[in-house]
Amino acid sequence: MDDFLNKAGKTLSEAGKTIAQAGKTVFNKTKEMIDIAKVRKEITDSEKAINETFLEIGRKVYENASEFQNDLISESVQKISELKLRVLTLENEIVEIQQQTQKALEETAVEEPAVSEEPTPVEEPANEEPGLEWPEEEKGEE
Repeated sequence: MDDFLNKAGKTLSEAGKTIAQAGKTVFNKTKEMIDIAKVRKEITDSEKAINETFLEIGRKVYENASEFQNDLISESVQKISELKLRVLTLENEIVEIQQQTQKALEETAVEEPAVSEEPTPVEEPANEEPGLEWPEEEKGEE
């Protein structure tokens, strides 16, 4: 019986060590993933800042293009000018569409007839043919 208890104790001890080792491995891998994610976020933020700086440089060059008489940028400056003009044209087109729609709505607007609060009385039809009369209701027969 002592042999059995010794074997069971060893087995439980080894299982405990294996579980502890697995826990450490999971902890270390999780920590690694978190640390890498933090560094990747910093890389992304830095790349975004670089792109924003490029945009800022480009904007400054465009705004001062007259100082840079250079074939290298003249095509790009011309393209930006054409695109800005296109945007203005399209914005004006939107305004025209809105005005046309408003005008069409105003032209097709139908005034609603006034509704009388009193019911219109219904008249009995006139006897147009001689000899035809409306039957009188018989009273007292129910």
